[in-house]
Amino acid sequence: MAHVTVLASDEFEGRAPGTNGERLTLDYISRAFAAAGLSPGARNSAGERSWFQEAPLVAATLESAPTLTINGRDGARPYVYATQFSAWTKRLEPHVEVRNAPLVFVG
Repeated sequence: MAHVTVLASDEFEGRAPGTNGERLTLDYISRAFAAAGLSPGARNSAGERSWFQEAPLVAATLESAPTLTINGRDGARPYVYATQFSAWTKRLEPHVEVRNAPLVFVG
């Protein structure tokens, strides 16, 4: 539980990928593994033994809050982002619009 307490502390700045908090977290974990007598099991792009497997990441940020309006028998009903709905896509497009489509997934 001590490791969880340390990693959850403000010192690790949230641990988000690509941030200083991630670097601090990776350093902490690799030192803890080595102290436990473990050996790295992966190789980095230079072929050197590593604690971590490299993987490309993509980040996306919203320029403005997404909008959602559902048109039904009673007219148009707008919904508030992050309170009444959440939007997410794997597509790295600057604008995604869906019009007159049946509801596919809610959950």
